[in-house]
Amino acid sequence: MKFLKTVSLDQAIDLMDKNTSLHQGNEMVPIVEALGRYLFSDILSDEDVPYYNRSTVDGYAVVSQATQGASDSIPVTLKLKGALDIGTMTDEKITPEDTMYIPTGGMVPDGADAMVMIEDAQLLDDLVLIQKPASAGLNLVKTGEDVKKGETVLFRGHRLKPQDLGALAQLNHLEVSVLEKPRVFIISTGDEFAGPLDELTDGKIRDVNTYAISALADEAGFLVSGTMLVPDDLEEIKAAIDEGLKDSDLVLLSGGSSAGDRDFTKKAIEGLGGKVLFHGIRIKPGKPTIGASIDGVPVIGLPGHPVSAMMIFKTLVMEYFQKSTGCSVPKSLIKAKTQVNFPSVAGRLTCQFLTLTETKDEILCKPYYSNSALVSQLTQAQGYAMIAEEEEGVDEGTVLDVILL
Repeated sequence: MKFLKTVSLDQAIDLMDKNTSLHQGNEMVPIVEALGRYLFSDILSDEDVPYYNRSTVDGYAVVSQATQGASDSIPVTLKLKGALDIGTMTDEKITPEDTMYIPTGGMVPDGADAMVMIEDAQLLDDLVLIQKPASAGLNLVKTGEDVKKGETVLFRGHRLKPQDLGALAQLNHLEVSVLEKPRVFIISTGDEFAGPLDELTDGKIRDVNTYAISALADEAGFLVSGTMLVPDDLEEIKAAIDEGLKDSDLVLLSGGSSAGDRDFTKKAIEGLGGKVLFHGIRIKPGKPTIGASIDGVPVIGLPGHPVSAMMIFKTLVMEYFQKSTGCSVPKSLIKAKTQVNFPSVAGRLTCQFLTLTETKDEILCKPYYSNSALVSQLTQAQGYAMIAEEEEGVDEGTVLDVILL
């Protein structure tokens, strides 16, 4: 069996998106359980934030025009109308002749358009000596300055971070509509795998991909609906895929995706009536990748080598997820300058692993080389850069966009 015509990563993503679909149901969850979930709909504010003019300092509410010319030697004298406690309101109105003490976070009364810090004033009985002029808007946050009523605060597809949950609490959105977690079924194939409790014998290895891909799926916000470890047997692989299709939105297989006599993923998919959309991506690592549709359900055959499998998950699977659902998956990106020249594979998009060194002025990087069968490549490297397939290498001093691992 030979590879079909290989496709670019972008073509692979488009083929998956046009020929398959991920289930996109929604559910309401309390915000205390919403960290890392993807918003199903936009979040609009039902109120102004703050809903009153709020002081940012301990001090005195004033009409700014009345303080002009104030100094230590010639202060402006205002009558103190009292003090407002934090969390309370007042019907008092400030005029150019008077003032009121307001704590940090307190409501600034009507009429006042500025706050004078307590350090810039002197209290004498029921008089306040203003020793520094204030400009309009000084030391206060105006009604709706943070968020206006009706404003869209967070958009559909946004992945919720801790600070977002704080914003939702501020807006009194204590429940949110989120995308149901896509259910992914993970199958590892190979005669070479020992069971998790078995001792290793000659020719046997441990199953890495089930655990690594499951962890990546969980980190990405998926729900792992099940896992299976099956030998290189066509009928058993077909049965495993069929099991995964019963209750999952996405089926991932690792191993058996190349073009050898013992690579059965393509035959198994076709044997279940599936349509193979592509067999081979112009990418390194990860060329032996299969994309398919079985009754509209996406099925992806990942390479067997752990690094290749994990990188195809990070690229193809996650980019397909984003395009299919409209969700945004944030990446940790930095700029780093290459310390050496290094080659890439012309005609293939190259995921070049990198080690990073931080100096006083910049971040430097150099390539980290290892076999794609060795998991140490992902534990020793700190990041990777995508080198375009038309490039033949990278020159020393080039500034790269580095995705942190």
